Amino acid sequence: IVILLDLVEGIIPFLGKDSDDPAAQMMEQRRVFYVALTRAREMLLLSYPAKIPQAEAHKLGARLRVKWRDDVVPSRFLQ
Repeated sequence: IVILLDLVEGIIPFLGKDSDDPAAQMMEQRRVFYVALTRAREMLLLSYPAKIPQAEAHKLGARLRVKWRDDVVPSRFLQ
C-alpha cells in the first residue's frame, strides 16, 4: 500500500527558486513521483487537501487559486 498525501502544486513537485536548471529539477521530481507510484502492489491512494489557510500555504510554498483564497491547485502530476 502506498499513500501519497499533499499532492499540491508547489509542494509536489517542489521547485526551488534558486535552481540552476529548473527543467532538470522538474524531471527529477517527476522521476521520484513515478518511483513512489510504482511501489504500490495492492493499493495506491493519492490525496490533496481542498483548502489550506493562506498563511500555511505561503509557509509550505503551496499554490492557491487566485479567485478562491484558500482553494489549492492540485499537483500537475495528477493529470
